[in-house]
Amino acid sequence: MKRRINIVLACFINLIVVLAMFLLVAWIKPATRHYVIPVYWRPMLLFASFWVVASALGGKYKIHSKNSFRKIISILFFNDFFMMAIVSVFVVAAKIELSRMIIIGTTVATFVVEFLIYGIYWFISGKKNAFEAVEIEEADDFSEEIDVHTTEGLKKLKQEKAPKITYELIEIIVFDLIIFVFSFFFVAWFKNAMQRMVIPMYWKPMVLAAVIWVFFSFFSEKYYLREKKKFSSVLSIILVTNLIIISIIAILVFAFKAFHFSRLIVFGTTVVTTVLEIILAWAYFFTTVFYRENPDYAKTSLISDSDELEESAEIVYEKSHVSRWEPVRYNPGFASDDKLDESVLIKMLNKYLNDYPNLFEFINDIVALENFHKSLCRVLNTTTLYNIEVEDDNSLELLLNLHKVNDMRRLNKYFIQVNKKLKAGAVFIGIGKTNVERRRIIRSRFPRIIAIPLVLADFILNRIFPKIYFLQGIYFAITKGKNRALSKCEILGRLTFCGFEIIDEKEIGNSLVYIVKKVTEPSRDTNPSYGPLFRMRRRGKHGKNIYVYKFRTMHPYSEYLQHYMVERYGYGEKGKIEDDFRVTDWGKIIRKLWLDELPQILNWLKGDLALVGVRPLSDRFLKEYPEELREERFKYKPGCIPPYVALKMQRVEDYLISEKIYLEDKRSHPILTDIKYFFWAIYNILTNRIRSE
Repeated sequence: MKRRINIVLACFINLIVVLAMFLLVAWIKPATRHYVIPVYWRPMLLFASFWVVASALGGKYKIHSKNSFRKIISILFFNDFFMMAIVSVFVVAAKIELSRMIIIGTTVATFVVEFLIYGIYWFISGKKNAFEAVEIEEADDFSEEIDVHTTEGLKKLKQEKAPKITYELIEIIVFDLIIFVFSFFFVAWFKNAMQRMVIPMYWKPMVLAAVIWVFFSFFSEKYYLREKKKFSSVLSIILVTNLIIISIIAILVFAFKAFHFSRLIVFGTTVVTTVLEIILAWAYFFTTVFYRENPDYAKTSLISDSDELEESAEIVYEKSHVSRWEPVRYNPGFASDDKLDESVLIKMLNKYLNDYPNLFEFINDIVALENFHKSLCRVLNTTTLYNIEVEDDNSLELLLNLHKVNDMRRLNKYFIQVNKKLKAGAVFIGIGKTNVERRRIIRSRFPRIIAIPLVLADFILNRIFPKIYFLQGIYFAITKGKNRALSKCEILGRLTFCGFEIIDEKEIGNSLVYIVKKVTEPSRDTNPSYGPLFRMRRRGKHGKNIYVYKFRTMHPYSEYLQHYMVERYGYGEKGKIEDDFRVTDWGKIIRKLWLDELPQILNWLKGDLALVGVRPLSDRFLKEYPEELREERFKYKPGCIPPYVALKMQRVEDYLISEKIYLEDKRSHPILTDIKYFFWAIYNILTNRIRSE
């Protein structure tokens, strides 16, 4: 009861102080003495009442219980600043003609009186010692190793707590300035009447507003979002900081009576900037969280340079052959054939796969289920990694998961855990939905006019977003890693990357069923082909090592399937795998137009490659060349356009012959030969006489 009486008394005293300061300021301004009270008594009574209510909500009347005088001053200042800001925003937005001296003077005078009242109360109540103790205690909380009572300690504390200026911080500040300027022009473009006069009239105040924006944003830690653990904290900082900034701008407009400035320009710019900041901060925050939780992604880059990728990308110098691969029933020999009741075969048929006859038939045709102990086999339908982690390492002979891998958020981690739980030679069977099946389902459910944009939207959201740094966090925040778009190549490639060998795979119903066996530990390669570019180490002029760039036209993890593709499908006459499902649909178009070779222009600009010349080769394939031809090749720079394109000699066995012809012409007429071969190659490409594969 006593506490409530004290609060009511404080409200009444504060109301009297505000009205008294209003009369004092009016008395100081002689020209307004006769009309100020009749004109201002209603708005000032409203102002004083709102002041008291806002002060009560802001906790101003409870600050006598605070143990720090600094906190009291802080509460007083921000409450009074809030009142001044609200009035200024209202006056500017409504363009109300009020005396600056009356409003601002009353606010400042009230703050000074409040400061004196609370200061006197503080010292009379004997809390000075408590203030000193708390200040020291708060300082000690900064660091246990820093002595705040010494000059060196204070200097060290200042260095520790001072904002760190980094390249990332500078990039964020510049980007925020670009957003602010863009918002300014965007709002001006909306106001048609302002388009011609907006730059001459507004560029100076907008520069000042931009400086204020960056200054307060920097000291409010709005640019240090990486350190926040919750997006609610990020959102709070952005909104509070921008509210303070617009308040300061409104106070300046009111103080200098700059009412000729458009309210749409002033407030619209800040609102649009705030909206864009929230959207981009959301993307930045979740991207940061994603990379923090998935460090493997942080190791990937725009350019891949793995050895596996180089090997799979290079045309093989050998005679073409046709694969005669035939499926062989896999029998690891874990159990004997005569103990059928102890095997997993009966359980698979009658229990686990009773509702999936086609799946059971495929598995039983490919794997000798009668040779697996039923006690060492697991059949799951889960996306929870814990259900696999609870198993002992190197204990299982067979693991079947009926849940689609598309719902596994950390797919490699899942495959690695499975690898860890299986014995050497043990079998892992899983299911996934491929991109081809996703497109087929969409096209079967909707008319063509609707299906085409839906397929495009699905491609952008589920295949482009997860591969772009700034969008990965958004993608996984929205989807939670569910229903991921995965190609057949990526599923099988990830399995190989994680230490499995593919026994067989088949499309059953709407899903891809894969059967693999554990053969090794997961790969330690930290840079699989997930970016749009990859580089290959090659030999240049005088045998110097160079790195040749190329667009990636295959699905991610395609390089880990090179051996599997060769063994199963073999090479065509052009030295490449026929009907290679690892190549993306758009990759086939890029290859057909020879655009996958376009990044080699960078090598040409760097001076590593000539425009026309022999193919840049690796050490492994240079060994297949005669020594005299190798020496002859090293006399010249390799070329972006190889001789076989100009001579239409695209078969594997013709590559070497085409280079011999080119080098012989090059010795006789170096410049003329390159010009001639260049135009021959362009002619062959444009007339479709030769095609990129």
